[in-house]
Amino acid sequence: LRALRSLPCLRGEGGAWLRPADLRLRPCGCPLHSAALRSAVGADFVAKDAVPDEECLRLGVRRLSPQEMLATLRVSLSEQRSPRGATERQEISAWYCELYGFLLGQQGIVAEAGLLSELRHIPGLVRGESDGRHPLPMTLAEPRLFLGTNIASAGWPDPTLQFPDLNAAGAIVGVHTADFGTSEARRFLELHGLGEASMADCAREIGRMHACGIFSDSGQCWAGLRYLCRAWPRLMKERPDQVAELGSLLACPCANGSLRP
Repeated sequence: LRALRSLPCLRGEGGAWLRPADLRLRPCGCPLHSAALRSAVGADFVAKDAVPDEECLRLGVRRLSPQEMLATLRVSLSEQRSPRGATERQEISAWYCELYGFLLGQQGIVAEAGLLSELRHIPGLVRGESDGRHPLPMTLAEPRLFLGTNIASAGWPDPTLQFPDLNAAGAIVGVHTADFGTSEARRFLELHGLGEASMADCAREIGRMHACGIFSDSGQCWAGLRYLCRAWPRLMKERPDQVAELGSLLACPCANGSLRP
């Protein structure tokens, strides 16, 4: 065994024969790209047709560490390209579902390594809904990211009026729906605090946009104000503290392009 450990005696997924020390066992259900591991760590996953895992470990192959996993994840996500058609869109969404299911199983290991914060801030780990064709690469730590909106709460008093204005306001960003199409994927996102946006969530995010003055045009600003006007009676009853805060934040677009209280 000692002699074999110094020789390129095992084949990696990339096709090259490598020393055991330059190889990692692919964790069960891991969808990370072997090319990303080679780029991030300088190692490769052991080929599927190699010797059993126990023998690989005896030869000196290592298990993928949490640090190596996150480094590989970063590269995998950075190399994601825009899909060219419906089939590619489905394949990428399926990959995200598989990824979230895998990360759900790795949650404890990542937490023990003290890397949950790093995981939450990896760019592109979540894709936000944009125009339905070009999802926005985001992190789990984004404050305005939700798993859709709660119709009973956010749609009050009339969803047919509220949701068009809410969408036009651009305050709420939903996770790309097809990316959490499995119960495991949804559970992973929920564990990181993502849920359906309530009326209070929508009002808070609209208020945040007013506080920062981040509007693409006056129409976006007015859409948020229309949403709040309809929601105001319920907010007054259920969230008087939030109403008081909103009162100090909201502004209206002026003819000269400025915002005034």
